[in-house]
Order: sequence, then structure tokens, then C-alpha cells
Amino acid sequence: DNNQASSRSTTNSNNTVTLYENNFDNATIDTLTTEGWSGLNQYDMSNGALRGKNANAYYNNADAYNWTDYTYETKMTIATKNASNTVDGYFGIRFGVNSSGTGIEHGIRYKSTDDSFAYRVYDRINKQFLIAETSLSGKGIALDKQMTLKVEAKADTFTIYLNGENLGSATLSNNVTGTVGTLMSTN
Repeated sequence: DNNQASSRSTTNSNNTVTLYENNFDNATIDTLTTEGWSGLNQYDMSNGALRGKNANAYYNNADAYNWTDYTYETKMTIATKNASNTVDGYFGIRFGVNSSGTGIEHGIRYKSTDDSFAYRVYDRINKQFLIAETSLSGKGIALDKQMTLKVEAKADTFTIYLNGENLGSATLSNNVTGTVGTLMSTN
């Protein structure tokens, strides 16, 4: 489950576009779809939170596919499910998403078998890890606790953050170009 507020800014056009701010209190799946979000067929809205059911949504806007210099930030909570339905999987944000809905994932992984969290950055287009899966032990991450995920993309380099802490950067062979979205992939 994901409760997020997101914004992105473009330095190349000297303006800021806020996709949503604070929470989704006034949003519905219909309004998000009308405003350009795709892939919401397995999402619902509950108490101002966008809640996912193993699906990836993205901002489907022609101009957004050309974004190269931006910051995308979201607040997210991985919510506890009942004992018979574990919540294993990757949850987070996507960036550099192309018009087919494929892009780069900054994912937080929860494993119920050992109650652990890890992060990684995976490029779905080129099918490769850009930042290998790394433990988040000792970082204060827990189920039902809000966290902030952020990516800063500038030309061919991106930097990822969790709760304001820089987790790493990578430089690609081409620009990080594309729109943004959500990641909810249960395993």
C-alpha cells in the first residue's frame, strides 16, 4: 500500500510541475486518470492514500517522456497485511519511464521470512541492476512507517535517497529520459 505525494521539477525549462502535494485527499482514480496517470486499474483510493495491488502506474504525458533533468519525491508506507496474506515484494518509485510504461525502479524490498528491508535500482528497459540490492538494516525502516523516496536525475546521472539520506548514484551511457511513476510488485 502506498501513500504518496510527488513532485518533479525540470531545470532545463526553469519551472516546477507539482503532480500532487501533501496527500491524495482530493484525488480519485478517475481524477488521476483524467490528469494523465496510466496503469491505475489495480489501484484504489482509501483515506487519501493511493493503494496498489501489484501494479505499476505512471504519469502518461507526451511532454513527460522527454524529461531529463528533474527531481521526483514521494512519501510511501508499506502497510501490514493480515497474517495469512504477507506483503513481500518491491515498493517504490519509477523514473525514466518510456511511452510503453517501462523504466528504472528505485525499489524498497520487504521480505516477511526474515522481516528485512533492502533497496535496489533496476533498469527494466535494459534488464540490469544499476545499484545492487543492499540491506536497509539499521536505517529505521519498518512496516506501517512512512518513508520518503527521492530521485534526482540530471542528464546521464541519477542519485537516489531514502528519508533524506543519499543511498547512491549511477551514471548511464545516455540521458535518464522519461516520465515518473509508482512501483508495487509483490513476489
